[in-house]
This record gives sequence, structure tokens and C-alpha cells, in this order.
Amino acid sequence: MKYVLVTGAGSGLGYELTRMYAERGDFVFACDVVISERLTELGQKFPEGILVEECDISSTESVERAIARAAEITSRIEDRKSVV
Repeated sequence: MKYVLVTGAGSGLGYELTRMYAERGDFVFACDVVISERLTELGQKFPEGILVEECDISSTESVERAIARAAEITSRIEDRKSVV
């Protein structure tokens, strides 16, 4: 299992990457500025594989909160995907 962080996870390519990683058994930190209903539902489908976290990458405080949350679960992230 890999630990993956995806920003822009609520729609488009970010959502598809989140879904793909979760389906193959990786743990995904799914971050977005606004948590969509679609992303929430995906998180509920994979409760042991997706952590949905609100994160605005333009805000240092927001990023630090998301990093702290991820650090509660793992000390490593093997893959990072940022989708604009």
C-alpha cells in the first residue's frame, strides 16, 4: 500500500486519481478547497482508504493543518498529485 496525497480531489482528474488509487488499495489523502458531495460519497465508499480533508493550497495555515492530519496516519507519502 502506498500513501498518496491528491489536491483538487473533488472533481475531474483529481477525483479520478483519488478513485483509482483507492480502488487499487492505496491510502489517499484527498484534499480540496471545498469538499464536494461526490468526494464525500467516495470517501464513504472507501472509509479505510480515503481521508477527505479541506485544504486551500494558497493558505499556509490550511496546508499545515492538512499535513498535521496526514502525519497522524503516516510518516511518509509516496506519491503527490496536484491537479489544477
